[in-house]
Formats: sequence, C-alpha cells, structure tokens
Amino acid sequence: MKIFICSAFIFLLLILNSPSYSQWQQLSHYPSSSAQDFIITQGIFYACSQGAGAFRSVDSGATWQIINNNLQNTDSRRVYSIEKIYGKLFLSTVDGIYISSNGGDNWVRKSNGMTIGPGANNVFAYKIFEDNGKLYAGTFNGLYSSSDSAENWLLTSISGEHTDIVSFIKYKGAIYAGRDAGNNPSLYKSTNNGQSWFTVDIFNNFPFSVFCFFPEQDTLFIGTIDGMWLTHNEGTN
Repeated sequence: MKIFICSAFIFLLLILNSPSYSQWQQLSHYPSSSAQDFIITQGIFYACSQGAGAFRSVDSGATWQIINNNLQNTDSRRVYSIEKIYGKLFLSTVDGIYISSNGGDNWVRKSNGMTIGPGANNVFAYKIFEDNGKLYAGTFNGLYSSSDSAENWLLTSISGEHTDIVSFIKYKGAIYAGRDAGNNPSLYKSTNNGQSWFTVDIFNNFPFSVFCFFPEQDTLFIGTIDGMWLTHNEGTN
C-alpha cells in the first residue's frame, strides 16, 4: 500500500511542478535536506527526515509546516518512518515511538517496555506494523509487540544486539520481518499471528539486509543489499 502511495505522490508532484512532464524538480519549500519517508492521508501529505523531524503539507507539497511539537530532543527528531494506524500518526525514531492523535499538532512518546540494548545508546525504533489489532515495532535490539495500541511493548523471541528489524509485510496469512543488520538470519516469519517466529533461509543463510517487500499474486519479492529476490513458495526457497 505504501509503495502505491509513494508512486502516486511522485506522479502528482511531477504534474504540479513540470508542465512538460519531462524532468524531475526539487520541492524548493520542503524544509529539510532529507526525505526519509512520507504518506498521504485524507489529502494531507506527511513527511519525515533523519534530523529535522516531521512535516505536513495541505497544498499537495507546495508548502510545508514543521510539526515537531513535543519532539523535544535531537534523537526524537531523527525519524526513520511515518505510518497512519488506528487513525493516528506513528513516528519511529531513534528515541522510540511517538504518536499523534491530532494530525501531527503534537506528539506523545509511547515506548513503555522498550529497552536500550547492548551496543546502543538509544532505542532506535525503525518501523511500525499493524496486523489484526496488534502492533509490531522493529528496533536495534529486537522485535516488540503491543496489544494495547502502543501503551505497552513486550519483547518477542527475536532479540539481540543489531537485530535491526526494518521491514514488514503480511503475505498469504503469514507475517514477514526483515533485518537491516547484514547478519544471520536475515528474515523471520510467523504463521500464528506473531506468537512465535522462525527464520527463513534466503540463500544458504548468506547474510542479507532486507529493506522492503512487494507481493504480486503468487510471488513475493524482497529488496535486499544484494539485489532483488523472489519466492514462489512463501519463502521455502
């Protein structure tokens, strides 16, 4: 879904900014040197960066407003991803998870139960994912789950230094979680709604970083540090 949203966003910006549709143009009013992630919801654009926090545009990207209220420290403004879940905005940041229930006007930290693991000096929350009323968060030291809308987090069986879960997908009833650690295993899978997880061998247990997923009928694609891979049998090989 986010891939489709990103594609629609880029196409719209091209229409707005290039009458000939022949070249890319930079959004001169975007208030940061980086755009880490963005979404469109109810006609409003939201974006985030690793350093400047979060932004909002109500005019299709022509102008932007910085929405960092209560993102009070440098680490909370280092944002990896932004999602809309349960009608709320979620930021995954170096300082943990932040939530806004009013369209980004202000943020509240919701990282109770998340810990700073060995080898780190912050939580480093990279990605949020929701499935069947349950939230999952990938962090530096493990995969966390929450059954109470992020009020409390519990560490799953996936844990350890540089776990670095950065990508999720639900595909044919199973949840997949990918790592950006370059360590084994690179990919995890759960077939029982996150109660337990097992590893998926991508290529003879060679360490990959799995950045993203894309499903297409009976094929699941993964984008990795070593190119694009696919499976026709739900990760068996």
